Amino acid sequence: MAVPRVRTRVIIAVFALLASLCVLQLLDFGTESAHPSFADPAPDTHDHCVVRGRCVDERGIPLAGVTAELHAWYANHDRADRWLRWHDDPGWQDLIVQTSGDGAFEFRFWPPPPMQFSLQLVHDKRSGVQGRWGEIAEGAHIDLGNVTMPTGCRVAGRLRDTAGKPVLSMRLRFSFARSGLEIKPAGTAARTDSGGTFVCPDRFAPGTYRVRTTQSNHWLQPAFITIPPGREQIEFELSIPVRSTTTSPHTNDEAGAARQPESDVGRDLEVVVVTTDGRAVESQIQIRVVPLHDIPNESRVRCRGRFPNGRAIVPRVASGSYRILVEPRDPQLGISLPVPLVVDEEPNPRVTISLPRAANPVVRVQLADGTPVPGSVVHSVQTLGQRADLSQQIRTWHGLFALDRGITNAGGEVRTRGPARAGVALFVLGPGHTPTVLPNVDLSADDPLVVTVREGARITGKLTPTAAVRDLESLGESLTQAARRLRVSLRRPSSGRFGYEEFPAGEVDDIRCTVDGAFRITGAPAGQWSVHVEWVHGSSIPSAKIGELDLRDGESVELDYDISHLMTGELRGTMQLDGRPLHNPPLFLVCEDATRRVQLYPEYGRLQQRVRRGTYRLEWVSGEVVREAPVVIEAGKVTQRDFDLSR
Repeated sequence: MAVPRVRTRVIIAVFALLASLCVLQLLDFGTESAHPSFADPAPDTHDHCVVRGRCVDERGIPLAGVTAELHAWYANHDRADRWLRWHDDPGWQDLIVQTSGDGAFEFRFWPPPPMQFSLQLVHDKRSGVQGRWGEIAEGAHIDLGNVTMPTGCRVAGRLRDTAGKPVLSMRLRFSFARSGLEIKPAGTAARTDSGGTFVCPDRFAPGTYRVRTTQSNHWLQPAFITIPPGREQIEFELSIPVRSTTTSPHTNDEAGAARQPESDVGRDLEVVVVTTDGRAVESQIQIRVVPLHDIPNESRVRCRGRFPNGRAIVPRVASGSYRILVEPRDPQLGISLPVPLVVDEEPNPRVTISLPRAANPVVRVQLADGTPVPGSVVHSVQTLGQRADLSQQIRTWHGLFALDRGITNAGGEVRTRGPARAGVALFVLGPGHTPTVLPNVDLSADDPLVVTVREGARITGKLTPTAAVRDLESLGESLTQAARRLRVSLRRPSSGRFGYEEFPAGEVDDIRCTVDGAFRITGAPAGQWSVHVEWVHGSSIPSAKIGELDLRDGESVELDYDISHLMTGELRGTMQLDGRPLHNPPLFLVCEDATRRVQLYPEYGRLQQRVRRGTYRLEWVSGEVVREAPVVIEAGKVTQRDFDLSR
């Protein structure tokens, strides 16, 4: 076994996930507490994890000389900020080993909780392999077994525009089209030369790859390439229509020239941090400047460190309205109240913020008869001018700042940390009971905080027929089998942010159907609900209402839902306007009762798309009906239509 050696590298994102998976990562709260510990433990007290595997060729013969690299970087601002409040930077250094005759590689390391990880396997005569984990738990053992690295195929080609001219110095990115896999073929990048030709530096394993440029106003044709098995070299002809850009009259000057946008360089904000008795706080703190509009990345920590006399400078705060939060590392101090601040023309804005002492009370979750509820997720939350209710997600940019997160023990108890004052909300989410919110709790109370919850209703159900379940699951072909599973949820109207309340909320108990369509829901609140099913289709998550319920607390309900009306067929054909192929036109299929609209995505005149069964008419985005015969989609069948929109 090769001995790992360490070197510092610049972390480069060499592959991309689907957008829906990226959005999910950004919002990830994980299972960690907001303060994993009050002091940094020595490195040798951490539980190390293991990532191992064996590189083999197509025949299973071990491969020597494979370079295995393990990289790590902060997963997102939210996880990084929560970690760095209580800890110093982990000081991660990438790990590199090289396989010997047995083809094996192994990494033993402490996985810092705020980081995500990627594995790169590289061989000069083989196609590369990559893996990615959003987080790795301490003490985890990840055994990848035999990792096949095929000989692979050399890829080259030419890139031209729609007029046939070569496109020079354009960077192309190739990524394996199937996402959600723990281990998959590595992507690569290439740049066109003076003749518009490109040669990819790395070999490709058989499969389908997405091709993109680094410029957002260009689309490639084709958007995907397929590498067949057994090929040593392959060439592709790619074309790139350049999207025309128009200037708005609001961005032009009187002479018609593009007007440069005015920039607000911002002002330095002075924040003075003191305790409730007026003493300067010189211990480690971090400062958030939270805008009163919904921009997630602007809610992150803007300043962090120890500051003499408690005076910190937050640089370049743009004009606007904010709430200022100060989070101390000192376990004896609690988070500040959100202090409103308007930054305008004043040259040196200044604000003084007081930190209360910290509290760490016990929260006891129980049913009405006193029975403790183990395993319930409890959040303590600081509201930022937003009402605390179940229709809101616990996100800083939604006006709810997570202070702590814990899970009740066998006795239904958990400690939660926050400021020793009133004004803190408790979200007691389950599972095992109906979700409950206490909007104004005083954490300075000496006695345990007892939260009495309702048992809720229990639902056992099944989606039928099995063919319909598998049909909808197949729409998520780019994902793993587990990620394709249908999700069942309850919804009802709400005055909250999204206009409806959903159960379960997702973080606590994401209800996924089994292979045969069975599902089980516990702790459902009493009242009237509509039942919805969700599935993955490409990068979107469609949903459909499949029934209604009127639940009572403590009852058990058995249900069966026929979802055969959701089954899909395939629409194939061509789409032209004035004799020219259409690319991504603003066209929709609208069902007969106008309750459903399906956007069409033809690529350069060719249409191949899965659509739910039914009879549709073709409409422009403006609502104008295209004079074409109705489009009839039958489940499990292919409908062939050629559309000429010039008539």
